[in-house]
Amino acid sequence: MSEKISIYDSAAVDRLRAELKFEPRRLHALRTAFFKRFCSPAAALAELPDGVREEFARRVEFHPLTVERAFDSEVDGATKLVLRTAAGLLIEAVIMRTGTGRVSLCVSSQVGCAAACGFCATGQMGIARNLPPAEILDQVVLAGERLVAEGRVVRNIVFMGMGEPFHNETAVYEVVSALLAPELFHYPPRRILLSTVGIPDAMIRAARRFPQVNFALSLHSVRQSVREQPLLDEQQGEAVVNIGNIRFQKRCLAEGSRRHFQPPFPLCLEGAGDEALETRAVLSSGARHKKRCEGENQHQETAEVDWSHRHKSRLSGVGLAAHLLTIPFHGFGALFGLP
Repeated sequence: MSEKISIYDSAAVDRLRAELKFEPRRLHALRTAFFKRFCSPAAALAELPDGVREEFARRVEFHPLTVERAFDSEVDGATKLVLRTAAGLLIEAVIMRTGTGRVSLCVSSQVGCAAACGFCATGQMGIARNLPPAEILDQVVLAGERLVAEGRVVRNIVFMGMGEPFHNETAVYEVVSALLAPELFHYPPRRILLSTVGIPDAMIRAARRFPQVNFALSLHSVRQSVREQPLLDEQQGEAVVNIGNIRFQKRCLAEGSRRHFQPPFPLCLEGAGDEALETRAVLSSGARHKKRCEGENQHQETAEVDWSHRHKSRLSGVGLAAHLLTIPFHGFGALFGLP
């Protein structure tokens, strides 16, 4: 038997429909059931004519991943899904439920990660391989199927799981395009967020291609002297973005939409010895930005520092301190010295 077609390969599925000679509206109904209502494969296949349903099911793969285990947190309502690829590799996706009823899904883009950030557990694993688009999108569908029973849906999708999205740029772009496509998932771009340690050229390419999608930049410091020291990406042989580089910041600002870099910015502070300096820098930067906003009658967009004691205590056990700085995009330049 030949290799199955992935349900996420739209062009191949369209060709199969033409070969089996059934109406496009029936395929549209199947896609709506599977991608938007998160019905099971069997329920989605029920949308096809009787005469082609069995052959379509025989030739199309709906789930390239399987759920190995699920861990439900009693603290914050999150669910971690451990997913197995056909090759036997394990990845994670995390369902995050809020008190408002909204649900965000954190997806992985790689098995492991080459960025090797000292504050990240995945970074200590090294990199096994990139995930193809089907395995990234299937995380969304498997989470959606799980949430249907709760009467919930995945509202926001954030690329903050395993891997650096811009190290798997082509696949991630295909995934974002599928998430935005009206005939597939049809997510609003403002509900998608790409998080990166900072790959300068890729960040610019992504901002140009998806001007309304949100981006988050993980910073290792708020101090200018530290930011001016580039972080080396050993696998790619390039420097991670130097956020103190004014030329790069102005280039980002010139790319059109001012929605590019959205809150929150996680500030992961490496080493207890610098924690006091970093804390003072965060508070000082936030205070300066707040004063500037008030001077411009922008009270609703003042900077806020949110101290997450629970997460801080979890990290302190391995010698790390983490703080969360929330700031609107227009204040990004002010925080980092732009006019």
